[in-house]
Amino acid sequence: MRTKWGGRCVSCCCYQGGIGVKKDEQKAVELYKKAAEQGYAAAQNSLGHCYENGIGVEKDEQKAVEWYKKAAEQGCARAQFNLAVCYQDGTGVEKDANKAVEWFQRAAEQGHANAQRCLESRESILQIITHWVYKII
Repeated sequence: MRTKWGGRCVSCCCYQGGIGVKKDEQKAVELYKKAAEQGYAAAQNSLGHCYENGIGVEKDEQKAVEWYKKAAEQGCARAQFNLAVCYQDGTGVEKDANKAVEWFQRAAEQGHANAQRCLESRESILQIITHWVYKII
């Protein structure tokens, strides 16, 4: 997984948030895109976030999923979590609980706390449903 992309990371974040420079979300997206196209997973994830939320670009949930997937396949836990949420909610893709769980598991295995909580919540809900189904039967 390509993760080190030097000062570009700082520049992107600074432009996106207006930290030390005039806020320029389009410039941030331009920089994210350059790094993302070179295979940097963190930039791919950030670009996906921009597309999902319409930050500096026109909102495009399908493009967001494409960028999340590229980063997730490289092992970026944050992107794996974001992709899982997309599958869970049907954001930019058709809802798919199995794919959501798969990506939550991959992120959780890397210690992503929110992914771990999502899996724990799913397990708790499944136990409650199972309990009531057996009680009814």
